[in-house]
Amino acid sequence: MKAKMLGTLVLGTALTFTLGAAAAPPAREYKSAVTSPTGGTAATIKITKASRAGVKVGTGSVTFYLKLSGVVDTVSGDPVDLNGNTFSVQYVVNGLTQTKNFLFNIAGGKTSPATAKFPQTNGDVFATAMPGDPVEIQRVRVIQAGTGQDFGVAGITLK
Repeated sequence: MKAKMLGTLVLGTALTFTLGAAAAPPAREYKSAVTSPTGGTAATIKITKASRAGVKVGTGSVTFYLKLSGVVDTVSGDPVDLNGNTFSVQYVVNGLTQTKNFLFNIAGGKTSPATAKFPQTNGDVFATAMPGDPVEIQRVRVIQAGTGQDFGVAGITLK
């Protein structure tokens, strides 16, 4: 009787440990600085001030956001007004790579509105995911309207 009870206790403990170890740690937000692309670009605008991009998780929803500052013309250095730019986020969920693109505007060298927010339901973004599944953010790009060239990427700028 003791052996059977001990075996059940060990099996139950192992099962609990295995299930507990498989759960992803809670990560409610991804955020990154936005800097210039590392390679050459044919974009005619550039970012000159601290900017950021991110993804925030809510119950049943995800909000992508972008805040750009100091977007200027590469030749004149004047603040830019340009509509129809693209904020692109590439991610992996359940082994499937997906990309979400959002259009945004720049006015006076800043995103308009100041922080452009793009709320989505979980189903719109992660059709194959369930609550608790991890999502890997792989790439963030900010693409200039007209040229189709990256003028911003997630990253850091060395000092």
